[in-house]
Amino acid sequence: MSVACWGAGAAGAVGTGESKDEQLPIVVEGQLRGKHVVSIGAGEQHSLALDDLGNVYAWGRNREGQAGQNSTQYNYASPVRIEHLLRERVVKIVAGGHQSFAITSDGRLYRWGLFHELVPYILPITSAHRARMTCCADTR
Repeated sequence: MSVACWGAGAAGAVGTGESKDEQLPIVVEGQLRGKHVVSIGAGEQHSLALDDLGNVYAWGRNREGQAGQNSTQYNYASPVRIEHLLRERVVKIVAGGHQSFAITSDGRLYRWGLFHELVPYILPITSAHRARMTCCADTR
């Protein structure tokens, strides 16, 4: 399944490789080309995609590290895989205004972005509990 985006293109938020506005839906490719996307998440100016193999991709604004690329130096105008999650089987993703979350098949909850958390890290959940779903909002 392909992903289409439209709207304000500032910081590469539309994912087409450029930072221009799109009035009509346009297919997002880059590293998503040929992937079977099963879920998407949209933040304020960044987006996430999850493929059927559990890989997570991000594009758009990265001022807080919400693209998970271990840097805030660049925004990403097309999707990039979040390498820090390669050894995980991600099953759910959520994007907030300036942060991102992922849940793995064994219930681990990862968070990155907001306050310059540059790579995904595991949120502490007691061993008796597993994350099944999450939602997020920024409180700035």
